[in-house]
Amino acid sequence: MNKLKKLRIAERKMDECWSKKVRQRDNYICQVCGCTYKQIQGIQAAHILPREFPETRWDLQNGIALCSLHHRWGKNSAHNNPIWFTEWLKERKPEQYNYLVNKMNQINQKEEDKKIKIELLSLASQNAFINVKTTPTAIIPHPTTV
Repeated sequence: MNKLKKLRIAERKMDECWSKKVRQRDNYICQVCGCTYKQIQGIQAAHILPREFPETRWDLQNGIALCSLHHRWGKNSAHNNPIWFTEWLKERKPEQYNYLVNKMNQINQKEEDKKIKIELLSLASQNAFINVKTTPTAIIPHPTTV
């Protein structure tokens, strides 16, 4: 079995484990309407931030138990009305909401840091830093270049 196939199998197992843990934590009850597993034949574990973010894909705080109506299919569902869902989360689950906002800010900061590093490497490769003296607060031209 090749490495990619093994990775996909491992990801699938992690997804299943995450889903089970989220639903267990929320007692198999839709966190929006309160319906139970027995009433609707299933409760789903929904990602709040998209699962495409590796930093939060398996973070239990990025999950919530929802019935299919509030996960995907209803007018007021996480997928069909993300603005409504975000406001609902902010009001009803403020600790989880704030945790995820902070997590997204960290992810965005890392992305900005990557862009800056790429720009600096590009400048360095163009010899832009020859004869430049740096200080902790600013880049100042070296006296030999002035």
